[in-house]
Amino acid sequence: MDLYTFLNKFQLTNGNIYFDKTSQKGYWSNLSKKENSKILDLLKSLSPEEVTLKEMPQHYEVIFSSQRAAAAELLNLKGHEVIVDLGCMWGALTIPLAKQCKHVLGIDQTKESLIFSSKRAEKENLKNISFLNANLRDVKLPQLFDAAIVNGVLEWVPETSEVDLNQFFTSKSLKTNTKNNPKVIQKSFLKKVYNSLNTDGKLLLAIENRYDYKYFLGFKDPHAQTLFTTILPKKLVSILFKIFKKKDYNTWIYSFNETKKLVKEAGFKNVDIYSAWPHYHFPEQIFKHGCLDGTFILPSIRRNGKVKFKLLVKRFFETILFKILKLDFFAPAIIIIGKK
Repeated sequence: MDLYTFLNKFQLTNGNIYFDKTSQKGYWSNLSKKENSKILDLLKSLSPEEVTLKEMPQHYEVIFSSQRAAAAELLNLKGHEVIVDLGCMWGALTIPLAKQCKHVLGIDQTKESLIFSSKRAEKENLKNISFLNANLRDVKLPQLFDAAIVNGVLEWVPETSEVDLNQFFTSKSLKTNTKNNPKVIQKSFLKKVYNSLNTDGKLLLAIENRYDYKYFLGFKDPHAQTLFTTILPKKLVSILFKIFKKKDYNTWIYSFNETKKLVKEAGFKNVDIYSAWPHYHFPEQIFKHGCLDGTFILPSIRRNGKVKFKLLVKRFFETILFKILKLDFFAPAIIIIGKK
């Protein structure tokens, strides 16, 4: 089966966006549905860049920075590949990847994000991008892809509630009860990704490190917005969430070895693991895990031209852990290249 035969099973709804009727729909966005509706209205007369600067300037760099796709260099693309970007959202990786390969299929459960991404592709005259509006847990993928992108997505796969990040962390109405623990769901998802890849297919997975040094310094887990969540045993955190937040703790992340083990358990035979700075969102420096060396450059501690005390504390620990001891066990983010 080729990509177009696969896509013809779905309803073509908007330009290059297909709709999976059989998939359970969902919502995951930095914006509320009302805000997204306004974005779509503005896209009728403004470019995606103009809309972003007007309505969500805080997300401009995350959406449009060329640095977002820096980790794709690890895939060693040749130009003939068909790639699936799972959880593509605003097209931050989908668009630059399309300039390096034969075709990209972006899949996301939030149709508003896909319309935005489609407008981006149209503006850049990229004809080799298709989008599928489907739930990542439900969509059935054939074995036809040369690479799969799972960028900042794996931790969210077990979450079954609609996610509007403006309210998600404070709402007490999201009572999601998963039949399996999040790790089981994540492993099942990765197995599906494995089965969608051709014989020489590769997985690019990017995710936070549960032992990121910042969590020990009192920085909040970005998925739960709570202190020390990732450091504590997951069973204990799950109990605390049910008692105090009245909802499940589903956004599990792992250490380097735990992430590698999870990917291997999903079927990938060869797994290369890397540390990324300052984050996988903008990987300015990528090192093979355990190979941090003297070329490592400490990230800037200036924010808006100023240096805050909290950033000075960060710099102290970064210097000790990474420049002197070279302990990337505490690195901010993990990037994995899994091969079949």
